[in-house]
Amino acid sequence: MKTTLIILMALSTAACSSKIAPRDQYVKALNQRLEGNPTAYYDGMLKLAVEEPESRAGRRAKATLQGGSIMTTVAITGILAAIAIPNFLKFQARAKQSEAKTNLKRLFVALKSTYVETGRYCRTFETCGFTPDPTMKYLYFMGRDEIVGGAGADSVMLLRMRAMPVLEALNIEPGITRAGFTFVAVGDIDGDDELDVWTINQDNDLVNAQNDAE
Repeated sequence: MKTTLIILMALSTAACSSKIAPRDQYVKALNQRLEGNPTAYYDGMLKLAVEEPESRAGRRAKATLQGGSIMTTVAITGILAAIAIPNFLKFQARAKQSEAKTNLKRLFVALKSTYVETGRYCRTFETCGFTPDPTMKYLYFMGRDEIVGGAGADSVMLLRMRAMPVLEALNIEPGITRAGFTFVAVGDIDGDDELDVWTINQDNDLVNAQNDAE
């Protein structure tokens, strides 16, 4: 009996002596992080938080893990936003482009219809039956002196001044001749320095000469 008691006391003493104090566990985990071993660092913190939740070191480990979780969530949210926002802006810009495509197709149909009926093209937006909409984002050129748009007078003038050098650089000449015609739509659909330019000709070739949605 006495021998058994001595053995049990020895085992108990060995177990107690082999157990690492919570504070030492915390320091050990921190050292793992400093040594560039994040897996061992988080494993040590998790073990400490689970096994010693009431100790000061255990509470600090729990707070560390919670803070890391929050930072990870914030980082992931930031990454997703960085991906999603530009894609959403591009989607919005492409949606605005539908205005130019639709209206240029309307002008094409109007000119062709007028030509079939009268043997000549209509030469103004009014005679073509094209009425500006207050919500339009583009200016439309039938010729250099023929512009229609839904923006205010100042905005129209500014956009026209910006459009002229762009059309010259792209070698685009809006107008109507005996050989055919070229209609042009120009707009700033995303608020940057680049303009979105569309053209359509007598052959119904609709071209995005300069894409501002990319």
